Amino acid sequence: MRKLILMGFLLNLLYVTIYATIINVPAAQPTIQAGIDVSVDADTVLVQPGTYVENTNYNGKNIIVASVKSSLT
Repeated sequence: MRKLILMGFLLNLLYVTIYATIINVPAAQPTIQAGIDVSVDADTVLVQPGTYVENTNYNGKNIIVASVKSSLT
């Protein structure tokens, strides 16, 4: 039984790793919220340097929202 549970966990981890997507803001989506809205679990919303004035809602999604460090610092 333990082997079956472990195998299921590993297959799920492999599936998530293969199908996770990086959504670039603002190149692929104009706002952070738009990037979150089109994302699915395990995706990453990658935000480029800039000023973004918005309220975001993850809508219960298991995603990563990260930013790129500006080269100006």
